[in-house]
Amino acid sequence: MNAVPDLSTLPGIEQLRAIFAGRTGYEGIVKTFDLHPVSAEEGFVVFEGFPTRAVYNPLGSVHGGYAATMLDTVMACAVHSRLLARQATPRSS
Repeated sequence: MNAVPDLSTLPGIEQLRAIFAGRTGYEGIVKTFDLHPVSAEEGFVVFEGFPTRAVYNPLGSVHGGYAATMLDTVMACAVHSRLLARQATPRSS
């Protein structure tokens, strides 16, 4: 089994790749909304998601918050992918 990498030593793109590969134990909003990373390059990140009825609004369509969360996730990751290691130091929990 691979050890959890020290993310503070990695540039943003490598941090994302470690997270996407499941090497960090991260289980945040992407797990809550069942979003799946597809690819990560510097400045360009792709996720996919298939909304379940759990994220439908009372009218029976996907809640706008789901789309907003997807947009927030890919934009933040795209920006993070451009950071140097000294800029992309994760906060300790």
